[in-house]
Amino acid sequence: MDTYLIANYGKHHRSNKQIADNLGLHKGSVVYRADKLGLAKRRHKLLEKADFRYFRTINSNCKAYLLGLIVADGCVTRTQKERGTLIRVNKFSLSQAEKDKELVYMLRDKISPATPVNTLNLKPPRQKVFQFTIASDKLLNDLEKHGVVQNKTFLTSWPTTINKKFYKAFLLGYFDGDGSYFWTNPKIDKPRRGWSVIGTKAFIFMVRKLIYEETRILLGVSEVKCKGGYMYNLRTSGKNAESVNKWLHKGTRLGLKRKR
Repeated sequence: MDTYLIANYGKHHRSNKQIADNLGLHKGSVVYRADKLGLAKRRHKLLEKADFRYFRTINSNCKAYLLGLIVADGCVTRTQKERGTLIRVNKFSLSQAEKDKELVYMLRDKISPATPVNTLNLKPPRQKVFQFTIASDKLLNDLEKHGVVQNKTFLTSWPTTINKKFYKAFLLGYFDGDGSYFWTNPKIDKPRRGWSVIGTKAFIFMVRKLIYEETRILLGVSEVKCKGGYMYNLRTSGKNAESVNKWLHKGTRLGLKRKR
């Protein structure tokens, strides 16, 4: 047990519960023994590296990219009901399927490297889900300034808090969350590429305007009915899809490889 704890406690971002499960012990036993071995300091040092003000100012492509990803797939929870009572939790989470788990780890490493990433096992054929969750009033305050609020699905608009030079990086992050680059009909001899992104009407028309200004390609927009309201799908195909996707990824190493 001691050998395993020395090799793993406070490293590899494993939680106390994960270590306890691997050892077949109760979590309390692991915490007690780690404290006796003087290993708790490792975790404390990692916690000191947490940057809950990471999104205070969007001054880099990486921050813009991650903010875009959060606007698409992040979840802010200020309050939630427990046993019929509304309580304040100030919680943020980002979840991704296993194929895109790198995005969860990327965000976690920027904000709080010591926080473990949890895995959620879903019923087949659905993929395993990787989730980063953290409670921080400071983090939520900054995200809300950029328009990331609780129940944001039908409220999202293009943030006015980021400089235009970071627009493309922001859009790339959003695209990796709520966009798709695909084959329109992979079974035919010469399939065509398709490119699409979904969002609120205000957001999608801003994306359409940006892409047109940068590429002179005008994408089509269609209304999509979904639970609770309507979303809008921005889409193109063929050579235009290839051109838009090439423009979006040009000059950066950010972004999922599978969507290049």
